[in-house]
Amino acid sequence: MSTLRYGTAVLAAGLLAGCAAQNSDTNKGAADGANGPAARMTADAPTSTEMAAYAGAHVFPSNLAPSSDLRAAALVTPDRSAIKVYNFSSQPLRDVELWVNGAYVQRVNGIPASGSVTIRTTNLYNGLGRNFASQSEPVSRVQIRNSQGLYNLLGPASE
Repeated sequence: MSTLRYGTAVLAAGLLAGCAAQNSDTNKGAADGANGPAARMTADAPTSTEMAAYAGAHVFPSNLAPSSDLRAAALVTPDRSAIKVYNFSSQPLRDVELWVNGAYVQRVNGIPASGSVTIRTTNLYNGLGRNFASQSEPVSRVQIRNSQGLYNLLGPASE
């Protein structure tokens, strides 16, 4: 089964490589937030190919029971172009995966304590290399996975 997932990720990355343009704006692909450039996943903004490959290599942790213990919420813009994630706790969230509807994922370097990050839906990919913005489904569930487990966020609510 992991060979199939790996093959799908390689295929998706290869298909996207042919039509992906290099991002010239250093904020594209980054999780913009209170930390500004420090909240980015890498020194350079990841390309759509890299984000699709990441999604292809990571599977939603369906074996983990989600908890509601995390003090965080998700707010979706009316046009579904972005999801703002608020961390209401006094501790920063480091090295997390943001999951939308159990299928679309983006790695986020950090969400500051009592702060937020904005995730563009064009940067959320599923294992087949499709981005969330190109789909017509609504945001029905937003979850965060970190080293401690899987957490349901409050919401998602719309602005």
